[in-house]
This record gives sequence, C-alpha cells and structure tokens, in this order.
Amino acid sequence: FADLQRIASQGESPTVELKTSVQKELGKSISAFANSFGGMIVIGVGPKGELSGIKNTDEESRRLRQELEDCTNCSVEPQEFVKGDGKTFIVLKVNEVAHSQSLCHYKKRCYIRQGTTNIELYGEQLVEYLRARGVLNFEEQKARASVEELDLGKLAEYFKVRGIEFDPKNKEELKARLAGMKVAGFNGSFYLKNVAFMFFAWEPGKHFNNLESRVVVYRGKEKDVESLTTDKRTTDTIPRLINTTYALVTEKMGRTHKITGTLRKEVLDYPEAALREAITNAIGHRDYYSPMPVLVELFEDRLVITNSGGLLPGQTQQNFFKNPKHRNPLCYKLLQDFGLGEGLGTGVPKIIKLCRQAKLPDPEFNSLGDAFQLILYGPTSAKARHPVDSENPRHKQALAYAKEHGKIKTKDLVKLTGVSSPTAIADLNELVKQGKLCKVGKYRGAYYTLGNIK
Repeated sequence: FADLQRIASQGESPTVELKTSVQKELGKSISAFANSFGGMIVIGVGPKGELSGIKNTDEESRRLRQELEDCTNCSVEPQEFVKGDGKTFIVLKVNEVAHSQSLCHYKKRCYIRQGTTNIELYGEQLVEYLRARGVLNFEEQKARASVEELDLGKLAEYFKVRGIEFDPKNKEELKARLAGMKVAGFNGSFYLKNVAFMFFAWEPGKHFNNLESRVVVYRGKEKDVESLTTDKRTTDTIPRLINTTYALVTEKMGRTHKITGTLRKEVLDYPEAALREAITNAIGHRDYYSPMPVLVELFEDRLVITNSGGLLPGQTQQNFFKNPKHRNPLCYKLLQDFGLGEGLGTGVPKIIKLCRQAKLPDPEFNSLGDAFQLILYGPTSAKARHPVDSENPRHKQALAYAKEHGKIKTKDLVKLTGVSSPTAIADLNELVKQGKLCKVGKYRGAYYTLGNIK
C-alpha cells in the first residue's frame, strides 16, 4: 500500500495512469502502454492522487475483463488487489510488446503513449512507427522481381558455402529451396521477398536504389570540397557490396611498413578485421526503406561510417551492443551463412578490442536519430589511447592476487603460476605498461601494486 501511495502522490506519467473506476475505452491506455514502454493502471485513485478506492470490486473486475477482451496481442499481468485504509484498489501492469511483434490493438485500433496522452496511430504515421520498431521489414515485403531475375551463379555460391547440392535447371527445386531459406513464399502462388533480390539479384539496381555504398576520401582532417580526392559509388548485392566496399577502403587507406626479422610487412592504419566487421554491420543493419547509401568517409586521422536507421526500441547508445536486435533478421541470417559478420552481439566488442590491440583510440558510436555512425580513429589521431586488455590468464591471476593482498612480487607470481622468474618479471612489466600495475622499489625489494585500471 505504501508503494501505491507513493505512485498516486507522483501523479500520472508516460507509464502511469490513475482512474477512479474502470471507464469505457480504458483499453486505449492498455494499447498505448503496450506499444510504448509498458505501464501501470491504478483503479481507485483520482486524477489529483486522492485515494478514493473502488466501491464494487466484482463490478470493476468485470468491466476490466471486458476492456481486456477488446485488446489483442497485449501482455497484461493478472490484476492485483491492493488494500489499505479500509479501501481496495486494482493495479494492472501492462508489459511492452516484444520487439518485432505485432502491435497491441484496442477494437482494431492502435495507440501509443505520448506524455500522459494516448495517441491513435493510423495511415503513414502507423507505417513509420512499424518501420521504426522493426515490425514492418523491407526485406520481408514481396519483391517485384521474378525468379528469372536471380543470378544462379550467386545462388550456387551460397549453396556451396552451405554444403547443399544445387541443380540450377530444376526450377521447382529452386523455388522450394528459396522458400526453405525464408527468402520466398507461397501465398496462392510463388513469390520472392525483397531479401532474395538483395542477396542474389542479377541486376541489383534494377528494382532498388538502396543497395549502394559511397566511399569518400579527403586529404587532411577537414570535410570540404577542396580536399576531396575520391568519391566512389558502388551498387551490388549485399555480400558483394560488403566485399567491394571493404576492398576500396583498404586500397585508399594509409599504411606503414614494419620489419620483422628479415621480413618487411605492410600494416594498414586500421585493423582489417575491425574494418570488415564495421562495414558488414553498416550494410547489414541499415534501414532499407531509406534511399541513402552507406557512407564511408576516410580522413587523415579517422574513418567515419554512417548508415541509415537509428537504434531500435529498447536500445540506447550505452547498451546497444549488449542488447543486440536486428532490423533485418533475414539479412542477418544470410550474412551468418556466408560467414560475414560476428553475430551473437560480439561484433562491437570485437571492434573495440581490435582497436585497443592495435594501440588505437577507442572507436566512437553515435546514434543520430534516424541514422547510426561509427568513427574509427587512426594512428595520427590525438585522442587518448586505452590500455590493451590482457587476455593472458597469468595477467588475470596477478591482478587478482594484487587486489586481494594489496601487492604482488615476482616470487608470488612464480609460486602462483609455476612459470620461471624471467617470465613472471616480463608479465608484471607488461601489466605496468598497460597501466594496470605500478612498480614500487628496485631489484629484489621491488613489488607491484594496482594501477589505474580502466
């Protein structure tokens, strides 16, 4: 009851609605909460927070059940009866509709919550909302293309990667395989989905203007026409677009040469695996309703990749890589089949890790509303570097020991891990370089304490 008093005193909000009784069209609020961020409806509380309670529990419950019957696809927890001060209240908790599921409707109409108001969605506004939630996927829509417009060679590449036998002459078998891949279907007659054309089209630009990347190279650190040296647009199916874009960027990218023994090795300014993952993410997760190409801009000190499509509901700039959602789940699945992209939410952590291992500044991820941007900083960037994360299990043991005992000596690590003294010294010195340990003293009296662990 104390919680209910607190909620009532705070008044209505985007996630709380207060009602003296179950009124007609309460289902609008249920639909609005479900389609927004979830919420709570409290029956028996006045609009100014006065705790009046309900007069007839059975009657209010009956009215509430009737309103719920008019709601479809709404996840509502069982009504809870709260008692206090000799009064009874009903608390109804509405869960947010899961990502990529159909919206909650009330009497076949759809609502969302804006402030403390329920807004009906219809027409173009509803379409845009469904797109933003990832419910209305471009890849799932029926394509205007026919099977004859698919490139059998590209399909053969896919089936070869999957280890599936493929007879290009057997059209019925092809249709069955495409339907099995969920890139086609049968609804009275056979049809292709857009995703089939996005991956296997003979002429990718024939029906779509969004299978495109644009690579722009600037001389220096500023974005201006005078310093522009390259502006290349590429149109192709998604797997080839990823490979072509990656090849063009690496061709234009700066590089250094390192001598290892008698070998001379060329090293790119950015880790190749991080760059490929970044390009794959941008092309694979972009919003294909937008005609804008994936834009890759290469400057002297940084590389910027921008794609249409912002974060999906439930994602924030802080948690998006821990809370992976896919705007284009079929596209994501096919990229996994081709061996492109990290998957399982490990792509972004991998990019960060590779940049740190290359002693580069941490990359920057920016949500731009209806777009998303990744910035990789190069060797000439003035941004601060992050200490390289240690994967060495002995390093982890050393840090844990130092944390527990306040310090660690060489002999402690030798005893702990069984390695030789020179190896233990090398491990401890490496942790000093990474800023994770501080060396105190010299020679045999030296010991190590925890440094500035980030």
